[in-house]
Amino acid sequence: ISEQVSHHPPISAGYFEHSKYECWMNTHMKTKFWGKSLEFQPLGNIHFKFRDSEDHFVCKRPNSSVHNIILGTMYINHSGDSS
Repeated sequence: ISEQVSHHPPISAGYFEHSKYECWMNTHMKTKFWGKSLEFQPLGNIHFKFRDSEDHFVCKRPNSSVHNIILGTMYINHSGDSS
């Protein structure tokens, strides 16, 4: 199940389960325009919980930048910590 819970600002939430694990997340982002590039800073976490061991992991996503969005060859760069 997933849904966009807010349109301004855009915020999404999701949940799924399997007999061995479940996963839920919420996500929204902060953006910065730098003239020739656009930076995305994901906010929110992804949670994984394994049913057999009760282990619970929380994942954070790295920042992403799209370069040369006006002229030149466009490319994406991921930076920062992903934990």
